[in-house]
Amino acid sequence: MNGLEKDIWPIIFKELSDKKISYAVCKNTYPQNQNWSEHKSLSLPIMLEDPDRPPLPEYEAPWYCFLNLKLECGMLTIGIDLDINLPVTVDIQEVLKIIDHPYIGDHPSLILIDLPSAGKQYCINIKGSYSTNSSVTLSGVDLWLQTRINAINEIVKILYMIEKKPDNKNLIDDLVEYLVEI
Repeated sequence: MNGLEKDIWPIIFKELSDKKISYAVCKNTYPQNQNWSEHKSLSLPIMLEDPDRPPLPEYEAPWYCFLNLKLECGMLTIGIDLDINLPVTVDIQEVLKIIDHPYIGDHPSLILIDLPSAGKQYCINIKGSYSTNSSVTLSGVDLWLQTRINAINEIVKILYMIEKKPDNKNLIDDLVEYLVEI
């Protein structure tokens, strides 16, 4: 059993156990029954989803998120790739407040998309990551994951409220508060 199975999975399972969001493990490069060595590279993408609103072509949730766990050359990297969709009825200045925030992700991007079930949406992509030498204690990893999973859970709740009240600027302020934690 390697570090992804033994150390990281229990943290993710525990953090998602009482949340609205859940996980789906994607096809990966995870070798079966092999021990970790410095020369192997293991990657495990995990899609977070709302079981009540799974990603379907005809009915998209207003968010999309992947965690990617990677062990390579003794280095553990955890990446987050989060897309949030906001209706175009949200004030563009509020959207730009998210994009221009100095503490939200690493260069967030903004595109306009047209979803079959929701119409035109602002799609903001936010990335975050954490890296550590896998031989050191993982005490920082559990806190980092707890904080991000809790933030994603709150972001999802806020996005569902924004769908119903896109002109509520207080909801955008609440959203920004949690996006900073990614």
